[in-house]
Amino acid sequence: MPITINGNGTITGLSVGGLPNGIVDTDTLANNAVTSAKSVLDEGKVVQFKAFNTFTAVEFNSGDALTGLAGSITPTSSSNKIFVLANQWVWSDTGSSETRYGPALWLQRSTNATAYNNGDWSNLSDSGAKTWGWNNSNSNNSESFELMAPFMQYDNPNTTNLVWYRMKATRFTANTSWVKCQDASRGSFMYLMEIAA
Repeated sequence: MPITINGNGTITGLSVGGLPNGIVDTDTLANNAVTSAKSVLDEGKVVQFKAFNTFTAVEFNSGDALTGLAGSITPTSSSNKIFVLANQWVWSDTGSSETRYGPALWLQRSTNATAYNNGDWSNLSDSGAKTWGWNNSNSNNSESFELMAPFMQYDNPNTTNLVWYRMKATRFTANTSWVKCQDASRGSFMYLMEIAA
């Protein structure tokens, strides 16, 4: 079939692969012309990166609490992984009659939440174990300690829906007086990266 250039700018008769190699470059393609299905990403490459932080103080002296550190990301492929990096600032103290103090912290995930304080959440640790933090001994003296606790998690949410991650904290023992997360000058930070699989 002969190649025909019509008066309206339409070219007909061009077969698949008929253009010479290298003739179509990046500038030729329209913005967003290549969908994720047509784009080949090598395994292990970062598809998207999102950063979150909070400087809002959270204090408690019983049970556990959300620290306020949370973030969300929408994976572009259900087979991709999410790499979570977090730095959680925590402070704990104990009274003069108490012998232990320190917080435990762990990460949770939800695939149906619309905010960090709702939805159905699952613990991303073995049997919901408190996976990081510290627990100090105290010889019945008032003491306090603060720490910027680092955390990493490689997760497979297996969805292309919005995925939320959040941090929780609890007291290691009932003898801990107070646990505090963040204040106006000491923030906590979370970074979410979608990794091609």
